[in-house]
Amino acid sequence: MRHEIFSTPIWIQQLASHKKFKEQFFPYISEDKYFGTVESWGGSSDTTVAKDINDKMPWKELIDEASEQLDIFLQCLQPMHPYRIGTDAWLNRYRKGSFQEVHNHCGEGNFFSAVYFLETPKNTGEFLFFDDSTDFYATMNFHKIFKHTFGSSYNVDVKEGDILIFPSHILHQVTQNPSDQIRATIAFNFTLAPVVDNSGG
Repeated sequence: MRHEIFSTPIWIQQLASHKKFKEQFFPYISEDKYFGTVESWGGSSDTTVAKDINDKMPWKELIDEASEQLDIFLQCLQPMHPYRIGTDAWLNRYRKGSFQEVHNHCGEGNFFSAVYFLETPKNTGEFLFFDDSTDFYATMNFHKIFKHTFGSSYNVDVKEGDILIFPSHILHQVTQNPSDQIRATIAFNFTLAPVVDNSGG
């Protein structure tokens, strides 16, 4: 009997305030002055992550709603102690030819990460999870022996307005945008810390 091992939960949910958030962030998406590139990233996407404007963007309501979704998701993991959530967020823009290389968000205390699909017209690239453990089987020519091999990527069924939450260690990428339309997403990193009761009671 076939079984699946090492199952990894992810969370997908449409944000109730998507229309409002899209209106709030629309003025930033079309302005080149708000974006830059990060040399250490292997992709070609534009991002606000290292720009001063990032701290001035209308984050509060969006972060509150994203954190609420994370909290709902975490209940599935049956928390044993209270915790608090810390959040970083930034805006990414993909113009024609832009993509994001395979990467993860490990480091700096990140437990979970997320992508909010702010503006994603059809045929502007895809978000994929990636499993590099299959590289071993590729080098051993496993695919020359068997028709069905282990999949190295997973295409997540998401739509504009969805938030996708996943453990930060999972590799993921965004494929190249072949169209003239702009794709815009917001990325999040979430830290978690236990709430310590110092009341002494």
